[in-house]
Amino acid sequence: LGEIGGGAKIALNILNIGRFKLGASCSGGMKNSIATAAEYARERRQFGRPIAEFGAIRYKLAEMTARAWIGESMVYRTAGLLDRALEGSSHADPADILKRIEDYAVECSIIKVALSEFVDYVVDETVQIFGGYGYSAEYPPSRYYRDARINRIFEGTNEINRLVITGMLLRKAMKGRLDLMGAIGRVQKDILTPLPPGFGTDPFAREQAALEQMKKIFLILAGKAYERFLEKLAEQQQLVSLLSNVVMEIYAVESGLLRLQKKAARGGDVTAEGDAFHVYLQGAVSRLDSYIRDAVGVLADGDERRVLWGALRKYQYIEPMDAITARDRLAAKVIERGAYPFP
Repeated sequence: LGEIGGGAKIALNILNIGRFKLGASCSGGMKNSIATAAEYARERRQFGRPIAEFGAIRYKLAEMTARAWIGESMVYRTAGLLDRALEGSSHADPADILKRIEDYAVECSIIKVALSEFVDYVVDETVQIFGGYGYSAEYPPSRYYRDARINRIFEGTNEINRLVITGMLLRKAMKGRLDLMGAIGRVQKDILTPLPPGFGTDPFAREQAALEQMKKIFLILAGKAYERFLEKLAEQQQLVSLLSNVVMEIYAVESGLLRLQKKAARGGDVTAEGDAFHVYLQGAVSRLDSYIRDAVGVLADGDERRVLWGALRKYQYIEPMDAITARDRLAAKVIERGAYPFP
C-alpha cells in the first residue's frame, strides 16, 4: 500500500495497468463479436443467397476485422514495452516498479481509448448485420452492445484519457524527458524541403512514408498549438482531444506496420494482414484530414491560416489504396473461417 501521503501515485499507476488490461479485454470482445456476425452472415439468406455474399455486409466484416487486427497489434506492442520496462525491476522496491509503469501512461491511455471505441464499432455493426434480431435480447449482439458501452467510461472516461495523452506528452517535453520541441523544430525546417520523388525499395516503403507524414502533421499541429496558447493549452480541450486523436492514429498505424515488418522479416506471408492494415490506413488518412481541418481553424487566421494549411497539405499526400478490393479479400477470409481470421 505504500506510505501515508503516497497513495495517489499508486492509484494512478493501478489505473494505467487497468487501462491497458481493459483494452486487451476489448480485443477479445471484438473477436467474439466478429465470429458471431460471420456465422450469422453465412446462415442468413435473403434474395435466395447468404447475406455474406452482399458487398454491404462484406464491407462491415472487413472494417470490423481491420480494427480488431490493428487493436490486437497495439496491445501486443504495448505489452512488449511494459515487459521490457519491468525487466530487472526489484520486487522489493515498489517505487521502482511504479516509475517504470508510469513511463508508459500515454500508451496505456491510447490502448484504453482506441480499443474501447473499436469494440463499440464492431458490436454496433454486429447488431446491424443481425438486423431486427440484433436488437432482441434473445440473440447475443444485444448483450455485446450493452456490455461494450461501459468500456468508454470506467478506468477514466475516454474524454479524460484524451486529455491525458497530449498532456503527458507535453509534460514529458517540458521536463526534458522527451525531445518533442526538438522534433517540432526539425519538421518546421523540413517544411521548406520538397518531398523526395517516389519511394525506396523496401517492400513497406509507401506505408513507412505515410507514417512519417502523419508524424510530421502532428508535430506541426502540436508546435503551433503550443506557440498560440502556451501554458493555457490545457484549457483548449477540444484542440487537445484532436491532437490526441492524431497521436492515437499514429500509434495504431505504426503498431500495425511494425507487426507486418516483423512477420515479413521472418519469411511469413503478410498478404491477409496487409489487407487489414491497408483498410485501416485508408480510414485513418480520411479521419486525419478531418482532425487537421478542425485544428487549423482554431490555430491560425487569415494569411497565417492559409500558410499553415499549405504546410500541412504537403504531408497529407498519401496515395489512395484499393481498399475496396482489400476489404473483399479480407471479408472472404472471415466468411470462410466463420471467425476472426488471424491466429
